[in-house]
Amino acid sequence: MKKIVFLAIAITAIMFTSCKKTENDGSPVSVDYTKPANISGTTWKTFSPSADPSMEWAALIFKSTAAVEGWSKYKTLNATKDWTGTFAIVNANITFNYSMDSIPETFSGTISGITITCPMGGGASVVFTKQ
Repeated sequence: MKKIVFLAIAITAIMFTSCKKTENDGSPVSVDYTKPANISGTTWKTFSPSADPSMEWAALIFKSTAAVEGWSKYKTLNATKDWTGTFAIVNANITFNYSMDSIPETFSGTISGITITCPMGGGASVVFTKQ
């Protein structure tokens, strides 16, 4: 009898720990990435980063609640860190500040769900998706 009770408790514990959290409609719980604590430790990539056909992807790697790295991968080269900077989020707007070749740079975007859309010059936008 003790073995049956122990087995029932073990199965119940496994079921609760292996289930994903869901909303009432059964969809997964969404994370609010407009909160720096939630975006910290995540990686976001775009696979169409620019008009440069030799680039495979570009990435934003959020190292903490304020630090971010910009990475790129070209088809014939290894992935490289292009810059290290800071970011700030106000509502759903995110602003990146970094230096490249000792020149201060800034760009911004909008966080929506698991995407960050950054308008670039010429009216085009780059969309980063959480990996």
